[in-house]
Amino acid sequence: MRTSRRFLRTIAGAIPTLLLLALPACDFIGPFDLSGPYEGQVVVTGGSASNWLATGETIQYTASVWHKSGGYQVVEANWSSRDPDIASVDSTGLVRALAPGFTVITAEYRGRSGVLGVQVVPNFTGMFTVRLTVDSCEAVNGFASSWCDTARGTEDTMALDLQQTRDRVAGTWRFRDAAGTFPSAQVSLLDRTGRVTLDANPVALAGAQASILLSLESDDGQSLTGTFTAQWFVTGQPGWAMTGGSISGGPR
Repeated sequence: MRTSRRFLRTIAGAIPTLLLLALPACDFIGPFDLSGPYEGQVVVTGGSASNWLATGETIQYTASVWHKSGGYQVVEANWSSRDPDIASVDSTGLVRALAPGFTVITAEYRGRSGVLGVQVVPNFTGMFTVRLTVDSCEAVNGFASSWCDTARGTEDTMALDLQQTRDRVAGTWRFRDAAGTFPSAQVSLLDRTGRVTLDANPVALAGAQASILLSLESDDGQSLTGTFTAQWFVTGQPGWAMTGGSISGGPR
């Protein structure tokens, strides 16, 4: 009986030690306890998936850090822009797009940094009138070369009413006595140089049918420059003609 009691007392005394050995190592810091050190990098979130902005737009970013006890915690970081002439950022993480180009936004917290690239493109929203000047014309598959002789050097105008959402541009066009929309399936995606390509297809003009492709760019969102190509089919003519030229214009 004495042996059994001594054995029980020994086992009872060892239970706390056994329990401590069985528990995983943990600091027991709550998920939002800011007293402990942070693990990993600062993460910058917010905005759109593409992080593209049109000039004049603003977007709010947030800095968060992963705590070693688990979970992201929003922090007050020190914000900066690599090129503030392209996009500025204030002390709260609000970014303002100023001029076309690319810059990097940095959030610094306790010696660690998170970065996010921001692409700024021209804002094509507005109503414009552009002048199309035919610089070249090629007659193909028996098309009358005299038509090209007449077309070279001519000028015409097109009215554009454009709307831009981030990196996409849509809208309507009017060319002489023809008008229409840029097909939704071909709504243009701006490239990183800020150039947009719009397809005004098709255009019916005085017995001719044309597919016109506009390639536009703007440094300030006001004046427009670029190039165009057009494929022309004329009633009663075999083959087709390919014209190309320059575009210039501005707000109307």
